[in-house]
Amino acid sequence: MRTLDVDLTAVSFCDVSGLSSFLHASAEARGAGGTLWLHHPPPSLRRVLTLTGCAFLLNGTPASRTGDPPAPPRSTPLSSAGAR
Repeated sequence: MRTLDVDLTAVSFCDVSGLSSFLHASAEARGAGGTLWLHHPPPSLRRVLTLTGCAFLLNGTPASRTGDPPAPPRSTPLSSAGAR
């Protein structure tokens, strides 16, 4: 199994397009028998990942420490349509 590790140390902003890209890359990795992990996200992105149910992308999230299975990824990309 392959793991794609994405270091977000230098990232200061990530909008819904970036989140959608991470979800797509995660789905592609799983389809190929691998995993995508996001490391060192800025606090704002960590919050967005948590609020949208996408914290499964973070290596060592609270869900994985409690033994709960990670939430499945959304089947459709997130959209900013209608968001304010």
